[in-house]
Amino acid sequence: MNNLFFIHLLSYVLLAHAAQPTISEVCAGLKNLSSCKFKFFVPTGYIVKTKEVSEKVLNKCKTKKKETKPCPTKKQPSKTCETMTCVSGYDITKKRVPTGLKITTKEVNLCETVRKVLGQSEGDTFIKSSDAICKCFPRLDQLNATAQFKSLSQGVISRSNEKVADELLSIQTCLREGGLNLESNFYKVRSSLQSGNGFTNVQAFEMDESTNAKLIAGIKSCKKGACDSTLIMETIGNVFRMRLDVDDTFRGSLGSWKSRLVPIESATTGLRDLSANLMSYVASAQTQLDSINANCAESGSCTGPAVSSFMQQVDSNIAAINYLGTLQFPSDLARTLDGLIERIEGAWEQTWSQDDTATVALFKDNRVKTTNDLFQLLPVIKDLNDIANEIKTQLDPFNELLPRMDYTKFAISTVQEQHKLALMQFGDIEKELGIDENEDNREVFDKLYAMREMIVKNRDDYYLQRVIGPLSSIQTQLDNFSPTIRNFTIRQDVQGFRIEGGIFIF
Repeated sequence: MNNLFFIHLLSYVLLAHAAQPTISEVCAGLKNLSSCKFKFFVPTGYIVKTKEVSEKVLNKCKTKKKETKPCPTKKQPSKTCETMTCVSGYDITKKRVPTGLKITTKEVNLCETVRKVLGQSEGDTFIKSSDAICKCFPRLDQLNATAQFKSLSQGVISRSNEKVADELLSIQTCLREGGLNLESNFYKVRSSLQSGNGFTNVQAFEMDESTNAKLIAGIKSCKKGACDSTLIMETIGNVFRMRLDVDDTFRGSLGSWKSRLVPIESATTGLRDLSANLMSYVASAQTQLDSINANCAESGSCTGPAVSSFMQQVDSNIAAINYLGTLQFPSDLARTLDGLIERIEGAWEQTWSQDDTATVALFKDNRVKTTNDLFQLLPVIKDLNDIANEIKTQLDPFNELLPRMDYTKFAISTVQEQHKLALMQFGDIEKELGIDENEDNREVFDKLYAMREMIVKNRDDYYLQRVIGPLSSIQTQLDNFSPTIRNFTIRQDVQGFRIEGGIFIF
């Protein structure tokens, strides 16, 4: 926090003073301001000294290597697939960094500088106000040399800085009463803090010198254990007068997360409910298949290519449906998402601390020592970080599981296999079993035909087809959501501005 109450022009005076042994010499010159005999050195520019440095930047996918992983199927239990895996490494970049400054100066006449900066009319007015300058600036010079002023400038709020805070206000009054208009670069600082590079900036609170002094007074009031809660709450209310902007921004993030999690939760719940229907079919179909296998073993009449092919396809299809029906992640993910959505809704309700007792307790317990400590009054910051970290933690296992296999593609393939079986003609099977000549095979044929009818009914119930949508939705939503939440972070920054300003916090 750069709370040096310089007006734009008076910075020249202090620069003049910097080249002199004491400020008294500056004021000695100002006493001759009306005769315009005072000259001093001012900076005309600077030369930045730099050096080249190397920087290692982690590249999580510097190179790729091919790996072979098992991807068994019912038909090919030893089947393997080739995948590409990222190998991390470092990119070496070079850049030039500043190592120092060389200031260039020139000698100027104070009166000429005054009139050049302010114009003839205002310059003459300023020249006449030289007495006020020498009343205020010696005090400012003395204040600037104290450890307490440096401490306050760094955002430290403590009783030891009380006199400095009060003196700052007094000097500000001194300058104004001397006819000197104070300027501020507040808007310039704020305009430089635009959103970008993946970050959204939001102004959390703003402090000026008066607020600083009141906060210190609030801390002082707690010295004997009886805090001035009215003073503290009025000051905090003024500090957080921008809190609606904070609410809107953080609620925007919470709303975005919820809008992504709710469809995943809905899809996983639907998938979990469908699994019961799938497993009911699997149980019935497996019983029918076992009965056919028993008849085939007894009669020895199922070794022909038509019957064998049908039985193998049915067995494979039942196994695939059983696999989809027993997936563990839908129910696990649904339970996880229920908890996450509840946390988001809870954080939505209260984005900043409205508990007067708890707020005053922060001062009483000496937990407000710097401007950064005021972020404790915005619990949504911690909540948002905690929720983001929990989402990362809870969803990471599913993000690792789902890419191992394209469940949507597997479900589509299973549906296609079932449809193919449902449309299968039994002419070759009937001929192969020779039921017209061998009545003993009639029972086998009837059970095979009943198996196909069971498949047709399951297909027409659309339980299996309805698995595809939720699986696709889950994979798509997780793929889109993962990079967003994985890179989420909140940065708290304090920006200072000169004159009548204070802290601009994002």
